[in-house]
Formats: sequence, C-alpha cells, structure tokens
Amino acid sequence: MKAHHPPSGLHLLIVLLAASLDGCSKGESNAPPSTGPAQVSDPQTPAPPPFAVVKVDADWGNVERVPKGSKRTEEWVPVWFDVPDDLTDKRFTKPRPYQGALKVTIEKDGIVWLAVSNEKWGDPDHSGGAWRKELRTREQLLGEGWTVKGLLNEGEYLLLTRVFKAGDSFLVRTRKYTGPILFLPREKEPVGK
Repeated sequence: MKAHHPPSGLHLLIVLLAASLDGCSKGESNAPPSTGPAQVSDPQTPAPPPFAVVKVDADWGNVERVPKGSKRTEEWVPVWFDVPDDLTDKRFTKPRPYQGALKVTIEKDGIVWLAVSNEKWGDPDHSGGAWRKELRTREQLLGEGWTVKGLLNEGEYLLLTRVFKAGDSFLVRTRKYTGPILFLPREKEPVGK
C-alpha cells in the first residue's frame, strides 16, 4: 500500500496561485469592489517637493516671460525670456545694486530654486576683499547638495535647486556685485520683506 503524503508548502502555494489566476481569467476577483476611479501612480516620477517657506530680506518681482531681446526696465533686474514652465508665474528676488550675496533662512521644509550668474564666476577682474571669503564656485555649490536644473536667458544664469529643512540657512555669492536670485510661488508670502 502506498503511503499518502500531505502536499508540501511549495505545492500548496502553486495550487493556490493557479486557482487565483484561473479566477482572474474568468473575471472573478477577491479584491473588494472599487469605490471610486482608479488611482494611477507612476513610481518612476515622484511628486516634486513643495517650495520652501523662507525668510529673506529682499524686494520681489513677478516672473513673466517676455520676447527675446527685451530690455531691462530696471538696471539690476533681469527680464525673463528663457525660463522653464516650473518658474512661470512665480516671484523672484530683485537683485539690489552692489549686493552680491543672498542670505536665506528656511522657515518650512521644501525645495529652493535659485539662479546664479553664470558669467565670470568669482569676478577675477575685481581685487580682493572680505567678500571673497563668501564666494562659492559651481563645484562647491554642487558639493553642498545643489542640483543644476539648466540655464536661463541663454546661459546668463545657472538654475539650481536644493531641498532644505526648517531651520537651515545659507548664504550664496558667486560674484562681487551680481547677487543670486531666489524663486517662490506668488501665493506664498516669504517671512520678512
């Protein structure tokens, strides 16, 4: 007489899987009925982090695309003709004459979008001074966690992003007189000015 052996764990798993697949092919499902539209998520494309809430002493302008070749209406304030969709309808810090550094304190976690002059990094034509201690090279910024997103205005500016936590602060200077430019949504008021 042949001994009867109970099915192994692997055999049982194969049988259950086959039964489940057979039910799916007949339109049956063990899943609860849907209560709304299907949610489609793409695991390859995570949602971008929100803009950080910042404290910065600055005057603000609104980003509006203008035709190439448009002239500045204020000497130190750029016009934007070559900006990505992520920055349209945003606000930006207006550079102040002869203030090449931008100091920012993060009030709420999020991403910071920053444009720095992409011309004459470090201003080699200008003599030394205390301002030189604040200079950051492109390599230093990348080493600190900034990511290059592209160029603005045909290469006049280098666009960078970085995610910060509340309580972080930073100071960026890439030239003696031309300060970095910070971008924020129009509806989000920065703390301070």
